[in-house]
Amino acid sequence: KTMNMFENIKLLEDIGVIKTGMTTADNDKFVRNWQEVSILKIAFECISSTMALESKCKWFPYNKGGGFRKWYGLNENIVNWANDGFDIKNNIDEKGKKKASVRAEEYYFKTSITYSSVTSASFSLRISNKGFLFVSGGSSIFSEKLQDIQAILSTKIPDYFLSAYNDTINFQPGDVSRIPVITINSESTKQQIDSLTQECIDISKEEWDSRETSWDFTK
Repeated sequence: KTMNMFENIKLLEDIGVIKTGMTTADNDKFVRNWQEVSILKIAFECISSTMALESKCKWFPYNKGGGFRKWYGLNENIVNWANDGFDIKNNIDEKGKKKASVRAEEYYFKTSITYSSVTSASFSLRISNKGFLFVSGGSSIFSEKLQDIQAILSTKIPDYFLSAYNDTINFQPGDVSRIPVITINSESTKQQIDSLTQECIDISKEEWDSRETSWDFTK
């Protein structure tokens, strides 16, 4: 049955794209926990590089992967992306070579699903709303069907296939992209799945924001 799935069912790569982000080469210099700087210098909801430049802010939300957590959360880090990442892009070593590697820049600030590339626990992924940049260890999935993808990949299905593709604790984008995904043809079933998925996200977000360490903490 598992082998037959590859003949009859689409793979994740057919409905979405997985990208690895930047490597700053000096996280001590360019990355902070959001509580470490003035909140007035952080832009939380930019939707484009142009908007980020216009904000005149230095710091922006940054997905670094993190540990095991499903649906929503682990929003803790910020990165220095002032002037479209000028300091990171021009961080030069003694031989005159650029230290950092900035990948998939065209996907920065877009809504995505992020997951931890390295973990000793099960595969888990979280919705990442607009405004985030991402690191190579916090790979991100971009698609017009993010809610469908999050529903499928929050089951036991990913662990089953990833354990067959790769026996390490490192989830490579190529492995994740080959997970089979089911297309839901019934409109009523899709509505039910969408509703349950959103409910799971909302519950997880409420729990995360109940902590004073969340930048959306209210009470």
